[in-house]
Amino acid sequence: MRKNFYFYLVMFMVFVFSADCFAQEQRKIKLPSQTLVVVRTSQHIDAEQFKVGANVPLDVAVDVKVDDEILIAAGAPIMAVVDDAETEGMVGQGGLISVSIQSTTAVDGTVVALSGHLRAKGESEVGGTVAVGLILCPLALLNTGEPGVIHGGTQMRAFTVGEYKILPRR
Repeated sequence: MRKNFYFYLVMFMVFVFSADCFAQEQRKIKLPSQTLVVVRTSQHIDAEQFKVGANVPLDVAVDVKVDDEILIAAGAPIMAVVDDAETEGMVGQGGLISVSIQSTTAVDGTVVALSGHLRAKGESEVGGTVAVGLILCPLALLNTGEPGVIHGGTQMRAFTVGEYKILPRR
């Protein structure tokens, strides 16, 4: 009799736990490849402050939903890296900043790879600087262009790379 009790107890536990695991797998929603993720800068980004290889603070601007379920929440941090940074130069050359968007985290903790890029180039003043420098004063050649700046609050697009199964937030 005791053997039967333990047998039924074990079978019941296996059934309950496997049913729960199966139910969780059923609730996962597919986040398709190339899903749009709106990204927002949280502060000014320029070549003087951020050097090549530096992590850049970005976040998700708008909830990413599939079937009215939030899969990536607004405000989720985004991993992004500066891949090119040049300060403004002599003779009126403008600066440059370029940021590569890499990944974010879904509501269930899944890391979602992203593809996106943002680039800002400062206005060049080379033509005017050279003309003024040659005609009026060579010291004008020391003039610099505008810095490349991505302003805080700027929104840009990124897209998911690959397909993910995500357990939505309850």
